[in-house]
Amino acid sequence: MKLFENYASGIERILSENYTSVDRSTIKSSKPSDILLKAMGKDTEMFKKSIELQGQIDGDKALLNIDREGLTKLFGSNASGFEDIVIGSHPDFADLDYNGYLNHHCVSMFVDIKGSTRLALKEDLKKVRLIKDSLLTLCIHVANFFGGHIHRLQGDAVFVQFVRKGAYKNDAIINSLNAASVLCQFVEQDLKDVFEKKGLSPIKIRIGIDYGNDEDVLWSHYGVPSCAELTTTSLHTDLAAKLQSKAPSNGIVIGANIVKELDLPEEFVKHVYKTVDDKQVVETYVINGFNYKQYIFKWKTYLLSFDFIKKSSNGITLDIEEKDFRITCKVSDEGKDNWTPYYQNSYSIPKKMSIAFTITFKGLPYYRQGNETIEWVIHNRGDEAQLEQKVEIRNINETECVTNAAYLGHHYISCKIKRNFGSNITVTFPVYVQ
Repeated sequence: MKLFENYASGIERILSENYTSVDRSTIKSSKPSDILLKAMGKDTEMFKKSIELQGQIDGDKALLNIDREGLTKLFGSNASGFEDIVIGSHPDFADLDYNGYLNHHCVSMFVDIKGSTRLALKEDLKKVRLIKDSLLTLCIHVANFFGGHIHRLQGDAVFVQFVRKGAYKNDAIINSLNAASVLCQFVEQDLKDVFEKKGLSPIKIRIGIDYGNDEDVLWSHYGVPSCAELTTTSLHTDLAAKLQSKAPSNGIVIGANIVKELDLPEEFVKHVYKTVDDKQVVETYVINGFNYKQYIFKWKTYLLSFDFIKKSSNGITLDIEEKDFRITCKVSDEGKDNWTPYYQNSYSIPKKMSIAFTITFKGLPYYRQGNETIEWVIHNRGDEAQLEQKVEIRNINETECVTNAAYLGHHYISCKIKRNFGSNITVTFPVYVQ
């Protein structure tokens, strides 16, 4: 199973020598919301009418639709997602007065496409434009699904803001990491295969992500009323692009704030290094005494924490495979019976919330067999857990395990089914706690 197969096949058609035009049945328009148009100073009806007219103009425009159902099945419906796909002023802050200011946290993500310039030396410009447009469109769709707002398209790059008013700050960070990881997986594996089939050097992406707290991010308008932009003033907004420049091909570099806020385990991050006097030393961003750490986010290792992702037979690439044995999860306020499904790594669970895990087989509750022993093991990680309890063995021979969120960080539970004969089974489920 693969995500975005239509994108891979669509770009493969574009690269084919006999390519003539785009299948316009794949086109789907997205109209800006009235509140955004008002914030942009646009006449709503006139602007919408111009969008409709542009949609009737003949021409090659590859707006490929994303498989949102496939994403939802794997990652769950994202509470931070937007109904409309728009660009420019963030809808949650669009009512900010032109002369007003607002301190509010934000995650900034900068995605840069590498290799399109080289491609222009070998391919027709229309093809190059279509490939770039298709990849930018995918970035837009993926970011939108995970609650990201497209603030700006900058040539070969996309600038995305992950923030929702009223939502917990860590959820914005988690959404950005999930979106970036999914994008890197597609470009490094599926898109690479398409380009290599055509004898071309693959297009690649680099991503930088950073987070600023309320006191470190100022929302305001820049420019004059007829030519203005609602954006953020923050070192951490600027750092997203600078971190991107340090990322390897199809890689992600994140700022120290992200590691700190989520208390990410060491298995997901490593320092960015530079060579000084023939030695490898940790590279930090230094300006006026400000010394800021930056980390490579190991997105492949992170994606492998999801139980439906595994290494392929070559040991390098990743495949999607839904297993027969899985764990389902639901959360509830402590002492209450208002359970809500929780998908793996989807958001940060508040402390003291009850978490219930259930072992299933082919989508149905599993019943222990006579020759089996079931053992639940809770793996707590992070600084808070280090001080108290890292590993807990719970609920022997039960098919369900109920616990409470207790420590900040990324944790996981494993269910081990030990058999007197036959293969043993181990299933895991990862969660974030705020």
